[in-house]
Amino acid sequence: MDFSSPLASEGGCCWSPCGSLLATCSPPRLTVWAADTLVVAAVLPCQEVETVDRLLFSPDSLLLLLSSYKAGLTLVYSVGAQEWRGRIATGSGGLAGVTWGADSRHVLTMADWGVLLTVWSLSSRAVQYVKTPKQWTCEGAVGNRDGSYSAVVERRECRDCLNIFTGNDWQLVRHTLLETEDCAGALWAPHRDCIAVWDSPLYYRILVVSLDGRVELDYSAYDHQLGVAAVRWSPSGHMLAIASHDNKVRLFCSQFWTLVHQVEHSPGLHEALAPGSTRSRLVRLRSQRKCQGGGATWARPAGLSGNRRASSQQRPPARCHLRRPSRCPVARRRQHLRAGA
Repeated sequence: MDFSSPLASEGGCCWSPCGSLLATCSPPRLTVWAADTLVVAAVLPCQEVETVDRLLFSPDSLLLLLSSYKAGLTLVYSVGAQEWRGRIATGSGGLAGVTWGADSRHVLTMADWGVLLTVWSLSSRAVQYVKTPKQWTCEGAVGNRDGSYSAVVERRECRDCLNIFTGNDWQLVRHTLLETEDCAGALWAPHRDCIAVWDSPLYYRILVVSLDGRVELDYSAYDHQLGVAAVRWSPSGHMLAIASHDNKVRLFCSQFWTLVHQVEHSPGLHEALAPGSTRSRLVRLRSQRKCQGGGATWARPAGLSGNRRASSQQRPPARCHLRRPSRCPVARRRQHLRAGA
């Protein structure tokens, strides 16, 4: 096994979807490495930015973007043709997120506070806008399996709306109203054109919507509790996993949308780490005796004999309390003595 020398990178590193390239950035240079030989494939200048918040390859691994949210600037590079470069400045609207379009020829930028989503075309230089999108739009992939469609969830008149666009020119194909209170995520299926959307953690509701707007699944396990925590498709797309705050993971079959299995996971480890959450149990056994001033008696449970009095309590986990030296009484006394001297 071969190892490269340590790589300096301010904005982290990014693998290409094909797995053959690795990008690292340390302004004023952006370095692309070949994964098989561990040699430098390209060195690209990026002296226009001081900090790097986002480094991302395009879905076809031919383009690479670098974004600085503070400067409101996104730089686009071509791995094959290093002389070609693109520059996207968001201006006064600010920059809070950036991602690639499904066809690798569009760049999506999110304005501050999620008020506007701008779609920049690298081929025609056209610009399109989507008002009031969800702020998590640029956190994941917006395109489907083959890049022919893109999905964006927006908030319109206090309702969540699912918009389906074409992948090459971003023309609206379908507009669907969602029955969610506050949509918290959307995820394309890896095997066919349907998308799973789920509500915020305050509610338990998940919908699976087809490309033509039909709701294939509308599921809610319970009400008036914290709901969905995470949703994931299996790599084949035949299973849909829903993790919730009731410490359960529910698995659905995507062919008939039936609940196949339910996995429970105990929160004991997390409860032990939280202060004041240790579980204790106290059991007292008393023999039968008469109360003073009356005929009432305390009855001893069946199966227990002898005048025994026992108690058992589950011991809480041990904790180590740490103090800063400045807050320790001995350290404070030494500081006062030094100050007086």
